[in-house]
Amino acid sequence: MRRSILGVLCAFFFMGGMEAAQSEENASLSYAVPDLVLQIAKGFGDVKLGQDKRGWPLIVGRSEGFNYYIFFYGCEEDLEKCKAIAFRGFWKKPEVANLLEILNAYNAKLRFGKAYLYENGDLVLDLEVEMQYGMSRENLEENFRNWIGAVRGFKRDVAAKLSDS
Repeated sequence: MRRSILGVLCAFFFMGGMEAAQSEENASLSYAVPDLVLQIAKGFGDVKLGQDKRGWPLIVGRSEGFNYYIFFYGCEEDLEKCKAIAFRGFWKKPEVANLLEILNAYNAKLRFGKAYLYENGDLVLDLEVEMQYGMSRENLEENFRNWIGAVRGFKRDVAAKLSDS
């Protein structure tokens, strides 16, 4: 009887240790930490970490022949603990009569991200990611995959139509 109780206790503590190790690996990220975002971004193409005009972190990347940026937001208190990130790609404004129709059709199909005309007339592809209330590393990696999928769709459904015009 004592052996079985001891065995159950050992198993209980062993399993608890395994759960702790798993939870550390899948720990929730409470903020967008630039070095961690950069590390994940490296798995999706060439990237470098710099700063924007405010001195906040900015990642410049290239994936699948496409240049993009990752802007960090909510970094007022600590540049290593930003509240959100935004993936953005830009194209010069094309002279196409049905541009809004093309963008609206693309956005209607898009689950993650959005395409729109910026105030200067350039095209923007945008995917925002809120992080201040927690996100697993795996979920952040999935957001990178969503971004790459949005870029592929944009190139196929928008950019290709604009170059055909």
